[in-house]
Amino acid sequence: MEEREAHVYAEGVRRGGTIVTVRTDDTRMGRAADVVTAHGPVNVTTREADYRASGWTGYVESEAALSRSSPDGAPGNPPGSMASRAVDDIARTNISGARPENELPRRG
Repeated sequence: MEEREAHVYAEGVRRGGTIVTVRTDDTRMGRAADVVTAHGPVNVTTREADYRASGWTGYVESEAALSRSSPDGAPGNPPGSMASRAVDDIARTNISGARPENELPRRG
């Protein structure tokens, strides 16, 4: 990922957005893509243009903003995001780290 694109993602998170990543094997790739697509993924190029049109000139890291959030897994902040946990629930994965039961072999 280019640094410029990473800054757009960081700005999206700063504005309350969520980044969803998927770690899966090839047999579940299509299903994971369907789940993500069904929830309206953002086009990063379009989003960057919207940010810039509203006056955003680039990402500025703020220590104060970073220090306010709890790390994943801390009380009140379960691993992953609500969206990644939803993908886990639907696709039976554990990309969020919050659904280890999905890693166990399924019994028929």
